[in-house]
Amino acid sequence: MKRRSRGATGSVKLQRRTTAALTRREASKTTPRDNSSAAVQMELRTSEERWRSLLNNPIFGVTFLDENQRFITTSQTFQNMVGYSDEELRQLTPLDISVPGEREINENFFSQMRQGKRQHYEMTKQLRCKNGKLVWIHLYVFAITDRKSGTQLPFGIAFDITEKKQAQDALLETRTELARVARMNQLVAMTGSIAHEIKQPIAAIVASAKAGLRWLERTNPDVDETRAVLQAIVRDGHRVDGVVNGIRTMFKGKAATRVSVDLNKLILEVLVFAQGEHPTWPIEVKPIWMTIYRLYRPIGCSCSK
Repeated sequence: MKRRSRGATGSVKLQRRTTAALTRREASKTTPRDNSSAAVQMELRTSEERWRSLLNNPIFGVTFLDENQRFITTSQTFQNMVGYSDEELRQLTPLDISVPGEREINENFFSQMRQGKRQHYEMTKQLRCKNGKLVWIHLYVFAITDRKSGTQLPFGIAFDITEKKQAQDALLETRTELARVARMNQLVAMTGSIAHEIKQPIAAIVASAKAGLRWLERTNPDVDETRAVLQAIVRDGHRVDGVVNGIRTMFKGKAATRVSVDLNKLILEVLVFAQGEHPTWPIEVKPIWMTIYRLYRPIGCSCSK
């Protein structure tokens, strides 16, 4: 009886050892697979979390299109930009909410990306919202290869730059208005300068004409004085012509030519102008102008009394 008991005990121990060995062997076979599966699941969860964080970001909108350019997935930020829900966008394409002109450019980019000629592009464009309002976006589009079909699918990131664009437009409008005001001020100053330059010789012509009439109204008309007055009128007419030609040259952008000026002649013209403006005022010419000329004459220039 004792031998049988010992034999049964040994048999039980042998079975236990065999089971433990098989368990260890099976464990050694299944553990790498289980670890690999867990790693894949962890990687999938990480990718899903990254994709979810990308879709849920409040800074830029995300769009994913199919081979027919229809929206597959859109982020909540993009939906808020255009005012459409994700279900409504699935029935549309980006071209459906684009404005004319930009729609054709977008279509050309899509075609190049589908043919593999382009892997990415960016553009600033407008989108028409569901309520009809236009928003400005800066769009980045990348080509992502679909594993099943092998086609290039567009993945887009859109930034809403409406406020920035409005600020730029307001700044441009302000600058345009300032430039217009500056041109008006220049025009006013130029008009005043032109009027001043032309008024002087015209006033001299009027004064000379009045003097000539007085000489002719005498009992014995003074022909010599009248002739001198008429010559002065001719000179003043040439002065007006010179002023007009100078203004014309200024607008043509040509450099003005420098000419010598006879100070004696200039002072006489000023005297004639003053006499015409105030014929009853006594005018006395003093030689002080010679002193002024000596003070401001060019160096090395001599002057005689």
